[in-house]
Order: sequence, then structure tokens, then C-alpha cells
Amino acid sequence: MRHKVIIIWLPLFLLVALATQAVAQEAKPSGWIELEGVVDSDVTPSINVYANGPLKDMVGWTLYMQAGPEWSERLVGLTLTPATWVSISGSLGVENFEESPFRSGASIWMGNGPWSLLSLQEIQQFI
Repeated sequence: MRHKVIIIWLPLFLLVALATQAVAQEAKPSGWIELEGVVDSDVTPSINVYANGPLKDMVGWTLYMQAGPEWSERLVGLTLTPATWVSISGSLGVENFEESPFRSGASIWMGNGPWSLLSLQEIQQFI
């Protein structure tokens, strides 16, 4: 199963890295990659990837991926930032469950100075 996750995610990760580099020449995308391992009787690896960047004026793009040995999800969406202190996003994606592979997500971020609020919502069966 671990090889299957690597085969699926490695090309996607490389594509995102190359796309981010291409966009970086005109705008300033940002993101993070997190590797973690849960240690029980064995080590269970997991990877989380998030990237975002501007498209035009107040509209931007977001990408979120999470993968482990038995489960993964991928979401791509648009972000609207009408003011410097608020950002709203909506995303669509898939996961590797056979019952309902489609996911949707939404978020709102509000912040000013040292204070901020982030609310993330995700629905598995929207279709």
C-alpha cells in the first residue's frame, strides 16, 4: 500500500512544485509541507501539503493534499480576499474511499494584528 501512495502522490507533488515555481516569477505563492509519523507498535508516515497563490485581483488558488498508508485526499479551490483582514475559500476534491470519493471544503479566515480566527469545514458526501 505504501508504494501505491508514493506512486500516486510523487507526480502530483512534482507538478505542484513546478507550477508553484512558474507562478512565482509573476506572483508570490506560499505553502508548507509537513511530514509526520505516528508511533505505535510501528511507524505510520503521513504527509500534508498546502499551497496557495494569487490569480487576479482579489481571487487566488489553494491546494491541499494529505496522504498516509491507507487514506489520502486532495482538494483544489479558489480563494476570495475582499479585504486584507478576511479571506474566504471553497474547494472540491477526491479521496481514496470507494463509497464516496468526492469531498468539498470551505474556510473563512479573519485577522487583525495579533488576533485571528480560522474556520475550516469539510463534507465527504456532497454528491
